[in-house]
This record gives sequence, C-alpha cells and structure tokens, in this order.
Amino acid sequence: MLKMKPNCESCDCGVRADSSAYICSFECTFCNKCTQSFDAKCPNCSGELVPRPKRAKSLAVNSEDSDSFGNKNGINVKLDNIESKAIVGISARTNNSNELNASKAKLPKLWRDFRNKILDKDVFGSAVYGVYSDYETDANGEYSVLAGVECDQTNENLKHLDVVQIPGGKFLVFEAKGSTPEVLYQTWIKVWEYFSQPKVSYVRTFTTDFDVRKENNQIAIYIAVQ
Repeated sequence: MLKMKPNCESCDCGVRADSSAYICSFECTFCNKCTQSFDAKCPNCSGELVPRPKRAKSLAVNSEDSDSFGNKNGINVKLDNIESKAIVGISARTNNSNELNASKAKLPKLWRDFRNKILDKDVFGSAVYGVYSDYETDANGEYSVLAGVECDQTNENLKHLDVVQIPGGKFLVFEAKGSTPEVLYQTWIKVWEYFSQPKVSYVRTFTTDFDVRKENNQIAIYIAVQ
C-alpha cells in the first residue's frame, strides 16, 4: 500500500491523504509549491516527482497514523461518519486525575453497578457502551461517563435510567481485539498517545466520545474530531 505521508519533506506543511501532493518512486513527498521550486525533480534522489493519488476523503486517515498506532500494536485506525444514537445506562461525573487515585476514582464502582444491577437483568446480550460527554474543557477537566447500551427507549425496563444522545458526525475510530478491560485500557493509552503528538491529521472536539465492547472480544473507541 502506498505510504501517505502527512507532511511535505521540504517545508513541513501538511499534505493530507485526500489533498494534492507529489511523490517520487521512493515515496518522498512534497507539496505543490515545493515541487514547483524543485522543477518536479526529487531533491533526494533526482527522480521525477509525479502527482500522488488522492485517497477518498472518508478514508483519509494518513497511513503513518496507522503505522504508528495500528498494525504493530494490533490496533486499526480509521475515519468513520456515524448516525446519532441514544445510549441508556447509569452515569457519574469525574476527571482523569481522580481516576488515577483509588480513593477518589468513581468509574470502578460505576461499572460494577452497571454489571450487577443492569446488564445481567435488563439488557443481557447487548453491546456495552462507555460514553464520555459534557467535557468541562479538555482531557484535563471534568467530564461525564455513562455506562450503558444502545436500546429502544420505549423499553419499560430502561425508563429509570439516564440517557445520552451521541450526535452523528465524524469520528476517528481505534479498533482492537482481546480480553477486556486490559485491551480497552491499552487502546485508550494509544488514543492519548496519538492525540499528544505535535502533528496529527485530526483535532479532537471534546464533545462526545465513546467506546463499545462487542461480542468475540471486539472493542472500538470513537473519538469525535473536526
């Protein structure tokens, strides 16, 4: 597969996978302006610079993103547009600092209560969601977490539960397979590492994010992006 490098190797400007760029036979990558200044000859190998094929916008996650956080970690990274969906369950308000302190962490109890009081009785067999919303600022501020399932809100067994509406839109998805919660935790670490990079293809919106745990140990983390 063609390596879709995210930056011009001369001026370091961004050249997204769905934008115009030029490459040589060794996949050295340059923006239009730099290519013109080089008279369409690669400054590295002196080979011809030709237009790089554009990737479909819906699939334009740079291959370097997948190389860094994908295959070698057993994680697949892709861009997806989803429709709005309602998740019902129980919720808590917390922040990352408190979750690193066992005496202040709220999420372990939230998930225990969900499994013991709701999952086994009311929604057995449903895919399980963790929804992160109402961000105070960014990853450092307060946010709300809902442990729940996607379900018809007319279900009488679920009317006593909290509801979060995940808005439709563009999400960067990190997929993995393995025993949860270990794999889920490791995948979230890769998400944080990805967005901590100085240059990434997408910017978090900090609106509503979620993870979903499916059958056969399949998990996916959906991060809302611009």
